[in-house]
Amino acid sequence: SQIARQEIKMVYANTSKAFPAVQAAARCGIPSLWNIRDSEDGMAWPQQYGEKLAQEMWSSFSLAGAVVFVADATRRLFTKWQTKENYHTIHNGLDRKRLERNMSKWQRQSVRQSLGVAAEELLILSVGTVGERKGQLDLVLATEKLSGTAARQTHIVLVGAKEDAYGARVRAARELLPEERRRRFHIIPETPEAAKYYTAADIFA
Repeated sequence: SQIARQEIKMVYANTSKAFPAVQAAARCGIPSLWNIRDSEDGMAWPQQYGEKLAQEMWSSFSLAGAVVFVADATRRLFTKWQTKENYHTIHNGLDRKRLERNMSKWQRQSVRQSLGVAAEELLILSVGTVGERKGQLDLVLATEKLSGTAARQTHIVLVGAKEDAYGARVRAARELLPEERRRRFHIIPETPEAAKYYTAADIFA
């Protein structure tokens, strides 16, 4: 195989879709590290990829020398396929200098103005793929329960919305808010410019 010919010592497979690399490494007797970064539940794989392919993906958990997750919550989604002590959690690191460089491209006041946020108002920011496991819908429901004074002083910004079923639920819940609260609840699609919103934020949720 190509793996054997190149004298590869270890295989790194990034995300669940890279499971063929784990299987190839196992056939060549080479250790592999499978980095599961996905937020989706593996039980959804038959619907996404078909039953046969899902079975292949599930079986790969026992073949990897190490299966590394970036969050314990993600790890718990896959415990049903753990057959040996090869699961580990290593949290994603944050390159603060890189984030600060990206933030420096934006002026806090101008970003807040573009969102309609006054200088004295509070901006709560949630950045990340909008999905059921992360529960951003709860932020919409919490907005309903804010006191009148708190609601008039607060903006909530979700960054990372997708055009999927859960994203539709979040948007639909926002539409049910009273007009003034709805105006203060911002839903932003996935964007490479997340640093823009960090620049404007007061609280991270």
